[in-house]
Amino acid sequence: MTDQPSLKTSILLLIVLILFSACGTTAQSAKTAAPSLDLKIVRYSASVRVQATQPTPVSASCKPGEQMIGGGFFANDVFEFAAAIDASYPSSPTTWTATGSELASYFDLNVEVYCVSAAIPLGVQIVQSQGAAGGSASCPQGTKLLSGGFQNAQPGEASYPLANGWMSPGSERVYALCASQHLQSSAVVTSMFNAHSSSQSYQPGGGRVTCPAGQIATGGGFDSHGDLVLASNLDVPPHIGWSIEAGGDGAVMVYALCGVLE
Repeated sequence: MTDQPSLKTSILLLIVLILFSACGTTAQSAKTAAPSLDLKIVRYSASVRVQATQPTPVSASCKPGEQMIGGGFFANDVFEFAAAIDASYPSSPTTWTATGSELASYFDLNVEVYCVSAAIPLGVQIVQSQGAAGGSASCPQGTKLLSGGFQNAQPGEASYPLANGWMSPGSERVYALCASQHLQSSAVVTSMFNAHSSSQSYQPGGGRVTCPAGQIATGGGFDSHGDLVLASNLDVPPHIGWSIEAGGDGAVMVYALCGVLE
């Protein structure tokens, strides 16, 4: 009789331990089944010396296991602002290409590609349209715009997001980079600047635009109104804005395509 309560207590303790162990195992399994996914943007760049009279391309690519969300360019070692950027576009699903031509002597053209981990597939696809069709390319139904670009035989004066597509009036080819999943939102923000180059020793000027809190810039563009654009690229980390550099005296509009990747 004396040992019976002790036996019952032992059995109850054993049941509690079994249940606790099972709960712990379930929690651990759930934790293991949800991997930590890093969607931070990484950038790669390449450069080329652009000589007079010869249009010159340069490309940069994402690494294996990454997917491209956009690209940009900037020119260095430019005399005043005498450089022409004829193209900036996705030349393959993982490669961004820019083309420059020199108006005076030479300059260095740098291209950048922006990539994220492929652990969460965005379903990226490139849409390409001929300029004769209106200078625009639209993302298919069910997809959202990530970025875009242009390809031309002369300096691009405008390349910017519009609705769920990309606009580049007068360009021979226009490109839209679209995502079919894991892009929560996509909105355009703008700002304007004037380089006032003629009163600033013919030096270029710059402007930038910043995304709303909690969003990153996946792409961006410009409407230069005749000014020569020397740079159109993603801001340095934390990648929440887009920057433009241009030479001339017109009003330059800066565009950033902002969104949330999840």
